[in-house]
Amino acid sequence: MKSMRTLLALLVVSGIAFTSCDDLLEPMAVSPEDSEELKEDAVQNSKADDAFGGTLEAISTYGISEDWTKKFDGNGPVVTYDPVQFIVTLTFPNGGTIIIDWNAAPWWTTPNLTGVVAITNFVENGSTVNGTLDIASVGTATQPALSVEGSLTILIGGQTNTFSIDRTFVWHAGFDTLIDLTDDAFAIYGTSTLTTGNKTLTTTVLENEKMIKYNSCDYPQQGIIKMVVSGQNKSVTMDYGVDANGNSNNACDAYVKFTIKVGNASITIVGTLN
Repeated sequence: MKSMRTLLALLVVSGIAFTSCDDLLEPMAVSPEDSEELKEDAVQNSKADDAFGGTLEAISTYGISEDWTKKFDGNGPVVTYDPVQFIVTLTFPNGGTIIIDWNAAPWWTTPNLTGVVAITNFVENGSTVNGTLDIASVGTATQPALSVEGSLTILIGGQTNTFSIDRTFVWHAGFDTLIDLTDDAFAIYGTSTLTTGNKTLTTTVLENEKMIKYNSCDYPQQGIIKMVVSGQNKSVTMDYGVDANGNSNNACDAYVKFTIKVGNASITIVGTLN
C-alpha cells in the first residue's frame, strides 16, 4: 500500500511560502510589523500541520493495511494487529505509540470503517504529539478518503500548542494503480484551529476549493487556503491555482497568489514556492 506523504506535504505549504517570499511581502498599506507577525503565525501553524500530517501518514500507511509486517524504512514502527478486537498498535523506535481501535478489519474498501486513535509521545520533525482522533473511511472503492476529527497537544520548540482538526483527506487519483506512484494525487479540505500562546489561528480549505497535488509535480496545482487570526481582523489567503500574473491556471508551477488583510488594509501579490 502506498503512503499519503504527498498529500501531507500540502500541510506545510503555508510556512514554505512565507519563508521563501520575504522579498515579495512589502508592506504597502499593511505595516511591516503586521506582515512579520502574520509570517510568524503562518510558520507556527505550518509546523503544527506538519506534525499532524506525520501522525496521519503513520495511521494511513501502517494502520490501514493489507500487510502488517511491512516496513518502508528503518524508522518505521513495529506493528501489532489484534484480528479479534481490530486493534492496531504502532510502536516507534523512540517509544512513541499510536493505537487505533477499529470497528472492523481495517482496509480502504471496508464498509463503514471507523476508528478511535490514541496518540502518545509521537514525534514528527522535532514536534511531539499527544491526543485523540476519531477517523472514518468516507470514500469509495476507487477513491478512498478519511474524515479526521479531534484535538491534539503538540509540543513545538518547548511550547505546548492545542491543535483541533476537522478535515477530509482524499486519495484523488492513482489508487487503482497501487504499484505506480507517479499518477497519485491527493486532496485536502476542512478546518483546523491552532491555539499557541494567547493567539488562535483558524485555517480553512473549502471543499470546492480543495488543495490538490499530484506526485508528478513538486507543487500543489490548485486550492485556496485561508488563515485567520481570531479577534484581530488579520488574515492571509493563498491561491495555488494561478500563473505568474495571478490568472487561473492549475498548471504544475510554483506560483502562489497571496492576499494579506489587516483591518481595512490589504495587499495582493504573486510569489513562488522556489
